[in-house]
Amino acid sequence: MTVTTSAVGELSGRLADLPPRFHLDPAAPPDAITWEELLEPITLRFWLDRYAKSRHIDEPQIAASLFVETLARHLTGPTLAGPVLHGRLLRVPPGGLHVAPVDCVGGPGFRFAATDGDVEIAEGVDAAPGLLDGWASHWADGHLRDLVDAVREVQQVGERLLWGNVAAAAVAATVFLDWWAPDRDVRSLAEHLLTTGRPAIGEYARLTTLGHRGRMGLGAVRTTCCLALRLNGAEACPGCPMVSPQERLARIRVHLRHLDRMQAVAARFRSHAGSRVGPAGSRSTGAHRPAGRP
Repeated sequence: MTVTTSAVGELSGRLADLPPRFHLDPAAPPDAITWEELLEPITLRFWLDRYAKSRHIDEPQIAASLFVETLARHLTGPTLAGPVLHGRLLRVPPGGLHVAPVDCVGGPGFRFAATDGDVEIAEGVDAAPGLLDGWASHWADGHLRDLVDAVREVQQVGERLLWGNVAAAAVAATVFLDWWAPDRDVRSLAEHLLTTGRPAIGEYARLTTLGHRGRMGLGAVRTTCCLALRLNGAEACPGCPMVSPQERLARIRVHLRHLDRMQAVAARFRSHAGSRVGPAGSRSTGAHRPAGRP
C-alpha cells in the first residue's frame, strides 16, 4: 500500500494518545530536513555540535553517543508502535523521512515525519512477528545502521557503544508499550524483537519482569553503557548496567509512576468526544535553529 498523506495521517492518529516520542507527522515541519540530508558529513557535524551545546556536553564521544540514543529513541517509538499495537509496518525511504529538533521535557529531542513510502498491514496475531522482522530489516539494518556508520565517520566512537544505544531504544519502546497496552501480548513480540537485527538486538539488551500496581510487566537491562553517567549531575537510565539491580528497579518504578500519570491524562482527553491528544510535551522552538543545514 503506497503511503499518502491520509495513510500517514491515519497511523499518526492511532499513535496520538501515546507520549511524544511515539508521534509521527504526516507532513514535514518547516524546520525539518530529510534523513538523507542529515547523514551528509557536514550536516551531521553541525547537528552533533548543536546537540552537544544544547546539553552542555564537552566530550565529543559522549555527545555522539547520546545524540544517537536520542535519535534512535524518537525513531524507534513510532516505527515500533505501529506494528506492535496496530499491525502496521511503515517503510520510508531516506528522502521521505524528515526529522526536526524539538524541546522535550528533560532535554532536546527530535520529531519525525513521513511523506513517502509504503505500509504493510498484518491480519491476525500470528502475522505480527513477521512485521518485526520487516522492521529490523528496514529500520535497524537500514536507516539506523546508516546513522551509526555516518556518526562513526565524523566522530571517533565505538560501534558497540552506538549499537547498544539503538538496541536499548528499541527494547525500551516495547517495554513502554507493554505497560501502556496491558491488553496486548507485547511480551512475545518484545522477545521476538531481541532475535532480529544484524547484530541481534538481544546482544545489547535483555528483558526482565517486574511488578507494579498488582500487575507483572516488562523491564529491560542494557549490556552497554551510554556514557551519560560521565556527565556532571547526570542520572543513570532505568536500564543502566552500571548500577545495582536495586537502583535499577527503583528508577524503573519512577518511570512507571510517570506512565500512570500520562495514561490518566490520555484517558481524560479520550473522554471528550472528537478530541485527540496532540504532541503535548514537545514543541518546535527557535533554540535549535537554523533548521539543520550549516
